[in-house]
Amino acid sequence: MGLTRPAAAPFHRVWATVAEQDLRSFRAGYPVQMPYQRPVTSRCYVTTFRKIFDAFVEIIDDEVEQTFRNLKIHQFLKFPAFQQCIPLLFEILKFWNAADEGFVVNGHLLKFTSDEVSLLTGLPNRGDEIKWKVDPLTGPLSTDIKIEITQLDRLSVNATKIKTFIMFLLSNLFFPLNNHKTPRRLISIANNVNEFNSINWAACIRNFMVNEFNTITNKFAMKKPLGYINGFFPLLLIWFLEHFSCNKPSNPESRPRFLRWEGNTEMYYTQESATKLFKFLKNNEDVTNKEAEGLGADLNAIQNLESRPHLHPSKFASPKSKKIHTSPPPSPHSPHVESLQSSP
Repeated sequence: MGLTRPAAAPFHRVWATVAEQDLRSFRAGYPVQMPYQRPVTSRCYVTTFRKIFDAFVEIIDDEVEQTFRNLKIHQFLKFPAFQQCIPLLFEILKFWNAADEGFVVNGHLLKFTSDEVSLLTGLPNRGDEIKWKVDPLTGPLSTDIKIEITQLDRLSVNATKIKTFIMFLLSNLFFPLNNHKTPRRLISIANNVNEFNSINWAACIRNFMVNEFNTITNKFAMKKPLGYINGFFPLLLIWFLEHFSCNKPSNPESRPRFLRWEGNTEMYYTQESATKLFKFLKNNEDVTNKEAEGLGADLNAIQNLESRPHLHPSKFASPKSKKIHTSPPPSPHSPHVESLQSSP
């Protein structure tokens, strides 16, 4: 006579049992194991961006590539597939000081400048600035643009490839929005390479991000959910890597500077390890005059690390919760977690 498998508990009962266990653990003083919840979220997924352009580079010819070089955007065809690293970026945001538009770390003010964005991205810091965020959002949806670029092939005309690339770059990497909308001016810029070249994209990206940093800070002050942060959020990760000697670049001589970190795309942080990391930070600057001048950047402004002991970051702390939220387990391949564990 065979064994009879016990009847499975109803699905709702399984969850009720888990809830009862959590309640007993909470009453006994043990932490309640909850799924990790991101304090802030971004629509800028560079891993998706990377996959799309791995296919895109196979269908473009030398003429298209040369156009991208002339527009100073060819480097983005190689943009590394960084993980979002939300726990780390959230910790960095805690050091934001809205009044001085910079990060206050260990008593030092690190200003977030257009010159730095220029060095990180290879986009020249010169030209006209546009108020990208206040332009009417009547352009095509970023999701539709993403579909459009994946439908291109070798037979697509070069003008269409160039236009679609620019539209995708602006809508999905530089200025992605939570609602997927795009500014009305997007199409005219993508259709006119002279107009594209006349714009100071380094300043546009920097100012857009500063507004987003300020918005997040204000939400915290008003005890509102943070929700999404718009814009080129992964750029903050590259800024962090360049400023602090916690990691070594895989390609130290590559330029623009985001290419120096091409081999660091598997970085992984839990909220706990990201918090601990800031106890061991050391500042690192190694910008040359030649590099700065080539992009119209001010070397003195970049290297001006101000000591401001009276300054403090904005009031920025994780929202209080009745339950203790735990982070996902760290990756076994994370050198950052290992180095923290071995530190005194």
